Amino acid sequence: MTKSQRLKPVIKVSETRERDAARALAESKHMLVERQARLVDLNAYREEYTARFSTWGKNGISAIQLNEYRVFLANLNAAITYQEKLVENGQREFEDKLRIWHQVRGRVKALNGIVERYHQDDMRAATRREQSAEDERACQIKEKSKNS
Repeated sequence: MTKSQRLKPVIKVSETRERDAARALAESKHMLVERQARLVDLNAYREEYTARFSTWGKNGISAIQLNEYRVFLANLNAAITYQEKLVENGQREFEDKLRIWHQVRGRVKALNGIVERYHQDDMRAATRREQSAEDERACQIKEKSKNS
C-alpha cells in the first residue's frame, strides 16, 4: 500500500469533519439572519407604534392610555434589547463556526497537498522501477545477442 493510499481514511474523516463544520456554519448563519430580521421587525414596529401614538397624542389621550403606551413601549424596548443580545450572541457563534470551518478546511487542504506529493513520489518511483526494468531487459537482450 502506498503512502497516498494509507492517508485515504484520514482524508475521508477530515472531509467529513469539514462537511459537518460547513453545515454548522450554514445553520449558524441562518440563525443569525433570522435574529437580525426579527430585530429589524421589532425596531420597525416600535417606530410605527411611536408614529401612531404621536398621531393619537395630537388629538389628546387619557392618562390611562398614556400609561398603557409607556408600559407597552417599555416592554417593546426590553424585547428589542433582548433581541440585540441574541444577535450579538449569534454573531459571535457565527464567527466561531467560521473560524472552526477555516481551520478544518485548512487541514483538509494540507492533507490533500501531502497526498498529492505522496502520489507524485509514488509515480516517480514507479517510473524509475519501469525504467530500471527496461534497462535490465535491454542489458539481457544485449548479452544474449553477444553470446549468439
